[in-house]
Amino acid sequence: DDGAFYRRKALQAAQRGDGRSQAFALECLLSLDPANRSTRWELAQVYRNNRQADQFAAISADLMPLHQPGFGPAQRDMAKSILDTFERQPPAKPDEQSRILEEAMAHLRQSLVDQPKNPEAVERLVDLLSAMDKDPEALEWVAGMPPNALSPSLAIRKAWLESKGNASKVSDSVIAVSATLETQAAKPNAPDHVRRSHALACELRGNLSGAFEIWSGQIKENRPRIRQLEGRRHLVGLHVRRADECLNKLPRDWEGMAESVHRGLSLDPNAATLLERLVLLANPAGSRSDTSDNQQARDKALSHVNDLLAKGANPALLHMLLAAEYHRNRRQEMARLHFELANRADPKMAVVANNLAWYLVNTTPRDPERALSLVNAAMINGMLAHADETDDSHAPSLTHPGCAIVPAALAMAERKQCDGMTLLGAVT
Repeated sequence: DDGAFYRRKALQAAQRGDGRSQAFALECLLSLDPANRSTRWELAQVYRNNRQADQFAAISADLMPLHQPGFGPAQRDMAKSILDTFERQPPAKPDEQSRILEEAMAHLRQSLVDQPKNPEAVERLVDLLSAMDKDPEALEWVAGMPPNALSPSLAIRKAWLESKGNASKVSDSVIAVSATLETQAAKPNAPDHVRRSHALACELRGNLSGAFEIWSGQIKENRPRIRQLEGRRHLVGLHVRRADECLNKLPRDWEGMAESVHRGLSLDPNAATLLERLVLLANPAGSRSDTSDNQQARDKALSHVNDLLAKGANPALLHMLLAAEYHRNRRQEMARLHFELANRADPKMAVVANNLAWYLVNTTPRDPERALSLVNAAMINGMLAHADETDDSHAPSLTHPGCAIVPAALAMAERKQCDGMTLLGAVT
């Protein structure tokens, strides 16, 4: 029939590399079946290869709309084109970078409406969501994928998200996939999202050096801001792991721990996990006897703590950590002082208020009235959660989670000065 004839002619033209003849055959084929989206997209790609931009735009416009479902392959192609350009030449302005990312994600989401669970679209979307630190949403997309549809890189992504990076919760069969992924990632033309999945595989296998190498490449100045932030998060986590390895050695490697902590804090001075280890290194309460080598690491850590406090870097958390260290060593006067300083830095931090209240009641000079005021301020949101007995319910756990979650979210929203829509989005 005519359809088979023009299809054969299009194929023969493609094999000869004759783009114009191929376009003519596809135009004839499309005239026989104007609603055939596959033929339209095939013709659009031929127009693009022939550098017929106007024809490409005209025929592909309704195949890849931004805010409604179109044709899955066309939407994926558009997202890929946007992201490839974005990775190579990111705009200088963060707002423009955010706009481009949202556009690419919109195309990926719309492609998944047309073709649900498409592995390529899911992997691209999950890669972006993970970079934006939206792991719960990323897990929702990948969790429903059938096992036989998972590429090695997507299988590692799924394992990472489900285990939250804990290798002990990942099966040996998934870890074994990392060998295939390593081969794919080593190819010169390997996509960046495959290399990032390989970095996750390295972390799960304990190959910290391999992970360091990949994530360090993500924080270079010519990389998009979203990739720099993602790289820093992972590098901070790797420095924490190395620091803990040094801490858990016998004998303990305080110098190695200090090096990892200081390098991690150079990437993120507010990283709570690293600040906690910095205070442990500093040993402000003098709870352990140090050799001369260990004393050098301690002095450097103490100097780092003081520098951070002088710069006003996360003073509430730092003073709270110092207070806790003094409290563990029964240095009550110093513990109370640092809980007081932490409360001044952030009066809305409930854990600080509660601990300071204890000290105001149990150490001199006593101030029970202020202690009561601190406790009331910390508890008031929790009390209001039960004020009118309109509890929510979570049937599987037989609990009312809102009374714990909403007050905590309110406190954090107030602390971070978030707007109402952000708060609602966090608790729903």
